[in-house]
Amino acid sequence: MGWREGAGELDARMLERPLPSDAVGQLGAWLAGGGAPYADGTGEHAVRYIPGSWAGIRPWPSGLAEQVGRKPTSLSRAQVLAVARTGVATASWTETLVASYVW
Repeated sequence: MGWREGAGELDARMLERPLPSDAVGQLGAWLAGGGAPYADGTGEHAVRYIPGSWAGIRPWPSGLAEQVGRKPTSLSRAQVLAVARTGVATASWTETLVASYVW
């Protein structure tokens, strides 16, 4: 089994067990308290990735580059945080998971 198949299996298992609502609430409370320094981002750090290598992954976060081409691009912590904020607002965590995998 390659890493892609293993990642797919992990994704499927994680989707079967979503975070409990109290855990989501605790995360929000942490960001409002001791985690406040991270609520507005975690710095300028970015990683390089090739968007075309992620073709076929759905749903793809709209804040990331289109999944075409072989030209490397970067993904910052701030972009991942923006995807996560959308996940909080919409209670949709799949795109957050995808963005964190890419990062």
